[in-house]
Amino acid sequence: MPIDLIVFGPHPDDAEIGLGGTIARHTAAGHSVGVCDPSAGEPGSNGSPDVRRREADAAARVLDLAWRENLGWPDGAMATTPVLVRSAVSVIRQHQPRTIAVPYWIDRHPDHVEASRTLTEAAFKSGLRRYDAEGAPWRPEWVCYYFINDGATPSCVVDVSAHYERKREALACYGSQFA
Repeated sequence: MPIDLIVFGPHPDDAEIGLGGTIARHTAAGHSVGVCDPSAGEPGSNGSPDVRRREADAAARVLDLAWRENLGWPDGAMATTPVLVRSAVSVIRQHQPRTIAVPYWIDRHPDHVEASRTLTEAAFKSGLRRYDAEGAPWRPEWVCYYFINDGATPSCVVDVSAHYERKREALACYGSQFA
């Protein structure tokens, strides 16, 4: 079933940090939004993968997501490999999003940078007829980049003022990360 927006967040909580308000605005307007977390945050200093999964599920309910899934990429060791690209292509082809949101390619966290590279490649390859991955070829109308830690001059700004409280509620679900 086609979806309006897929937000890829390298770790559980990154989608909420970078685009929580935008997600809330879109779901409040009736758009379907899914979040794909490539990794579970395994070596993180706070919280276990199980705790972070429960937190991500709670945040998904707050944001009224259509779905949320985790690809099981190796946290702390992301790399643009054929296996990781193919897994992201399969998600894109399965959900046929109009728009994909990917982390901005400059960030202090190496996983965010590598996820950006891998997901940018996946967004391109998802539309190739001869690329070997699950699902029929699909090219989103728009691939946008969002900031998690670092920033630059944006080319697009979304007013989320009316939805910022829901972003805060979603972030509050991550007690292991923000307590």
